[in-house]
Amino acid sequence: MHTVQDAAPPDTSLLARCRASGEYVDAYRLPIARGVGLADWIEAFYCTPLFRSERWILTLFGYPSSDAQARQLAHAEATRFAAWTLSERRSGEILLTDARESTRSWLAVEALAEGTLLWFGSAVCTRRRGADGQAQLSAAMRALLGLHERYSRALLRAGARRLQR
Repeated sequence: MHTVQDAAPPDTSLLARCRASGEYVDAYRLPIARGVGLADWIEAFYCTPLFRSERWILTLFGYPSSDAQARQLAHAEATRFAAWTLSERRSGEILLTDARESTRSWLAVEALAEGTLLWFGSAVCTRRRGADGQAQLSAAMRALLGLHERYSRALLRAGARRLQR
């Protein structure tokens, strides 16, 4: 399997719009040697054992979810999943916003000559502004960025492995 790469989201993506509005954005991509549509990517991502662990934790906070609900989101049969609500969906990408409207999750697929480029990214809806008017992450959020990056990469790899089975 290829290595997960940090990358700026495509300029026309839903995640790039978040960056343009001043939100903190990160994105990761991973090519796989198989053609995959968005629905398959969404289902694979949210049904990995790693993400099921996150779903279990979210259940403790009142946001239960199931693999069946992940499939419904994947196939555009639902607009809510666990702690997220659909913000926007296009043929090759989906953007979800959490219940507190503080973070966003983005999944996308991009066809390659021999396979698919899988994307996963996040945005933090920063409300704090510095003296220059630029968005600023809280100290707690800055402290968690390293963990967030490792977890994001692990989620992307786990979803890709599920698709390659």
